[in-house]
Amino acid sequence: MFDWTQGTQFRAWLYRSAEELAALRAKAHHLAKQAIHEGKAVPMPHSYASRLSPDVGKGSSSTTTDGNPSRSPSGHPSMDPTKPKLVSGVKRPRSDGEEETQDGLFLASAKNGQMKELDALAPEDEVALLQYFAYMIQDACGHRSESIKRGLHVQATALTFFKRFFLSNSMLDFDPKIVLMACMFLAGKVEYEYIRLSELKDVFGEKYGRKIIEFEGCLLQGLGFCLKAYHPYNPFFGLINGLEKVNHVKKLGLTPDSLSRLCTAGQETIDLILPTDLPLLHAPARIALAVLVTCAAECDLMEPVAEYLSYCFEEEDEYDTIMKEVALIRPAVEAAQKEVPKSLTERKESRIEDWRAAMTRLKKAARWGGKGEGKKRKKSKGGAAGENNRSATDLGKYGDGDKT
Repeated sequence: MFDWTQGTQFRAWLYRSAEELAALRAKAHHLAKQAIHEGKAVPMPHSYASRLSPDVGKGSSSTTTDGNPSRSPSGHPSMDPTKPKLVSGVKRPRSDGEEETQDGLFLASAKNGQMKELDALAPEDEVALLQYFAYMIQDACGHRSESIKRGLHVQATALTFFKRFFLSNSMLDFDPKIVLMACMFLAGKVEYEYIRLSELKDVFGEKYGRKIIEFEGCLLQGLGFCLKAYHPYNPFFGLINGLEKVNHVKKLGLTPDSLSRLCTAGQETIDLILPTDLPLLHAPARIALAVLVTCAAECDLMEPVAEYLSYCFEEEDEYDTIMKEVALIRPAVEAAQKEVPKSLTERKESRIEDWRAAMTRLKKAARWGGKGEGKKRKKSKGGAAGENNRSATDLGKYGDGDKT
């Protein structure tokens, strides 16, 4: 039998607590701030948040007293975040006074007002924007999208890539919108539902076509070239199929209509869970089981579902252990059901003022690689863009201001 704890997703991308995720994001944020203060070049993307050690065979995980693997971020020197690998290339002067490498990324030293803008930007701002852009991915390429409609797994994989990338990297260094588009583009390839570049340009703007292609290699490096992503959908549908078969044999009293309601409710709940951090904290099968139990309680189907699960886990100890794990996950599932709006439009508008304020602070402090951004920051004494200079990441729009 396959031991799921030896799989790449468990060993590399599952974490012990929300506090650990917050610490990783804060670390990436502060390292980016420090590099900007010191005038260092934009580093190549890190993947140090991945728990999978590059030293294959040396054992990157051990087991703690509570039975959970104790996996620390990679200690490989090339992934040491305190020694960032700078973008290679010969420096050349730019017309706006910055220095640019042959790779197109520029040296941005924090001067005058940008120091204040950096200090005003907090790690919590990046976390808030992560949520907004996660909703944008679902809106742009989800199975209910009106823009680039794809299957369940494309949006899920794009979301996974996006969240993994920004565990080790900061939005101060990398434009989240370009990262978002590259994640969608790559997810389409990984899930064999290819998203054409022309589709992305139609939605986000013509100027992004080349940037997506150029950034794909950086995205791969930021993911540690770990592209396999598992999601709760398949385990959940497997549980539903098993429930249907056991219902025929043991006469649990479930009707086709009740099974359909349970399946629909579960899929919608997983849609709500994906933008949260829950997939980074628990295995997909455990999340699927928690979703099944939660939705069964809502649909008044708890009795037949409990009988089905006791049939699946015949040994009493195994059943009790599984249900204890489910009980730990259920509050987060129920919170997502209550707090995340089901409508994609409502999701994007739910905290729009907070997101807009966070984006304003980010745009003033960030050092994204496009030449236009550097010029915009220099137009005011504080280094901030003028009100008439619309950024590629203006909230409420996908494109460049003239596109909706």
